[in-house]
Amino acid sequence: MDNLGESFTTRLLRLIDERGLKDSTVYKQSNISRQHFSKIQCNRDYTPKKKTVLAFAVGAASVGG
Repeated sequence: MDNLGESFTTRLLRLIDERGLKDSTVYKQSNISRQHFSKIQCNRDYTPKKKTVLAFAVGAASVGG
């Protein structure tokens, strides 16, 4: 609950790091292009579409499973 103010980008990157995953593994499993992932990484104020959030949720579940 302490992280409610985190942006999508900050939370995503933090969760990837906390779980010891590689960025490339997560975006590939999520079916997100490298270019789109780079856009997310570079823009801390990025607001994803629902489709993107769901893709990361499914992809992360299959990697960290």
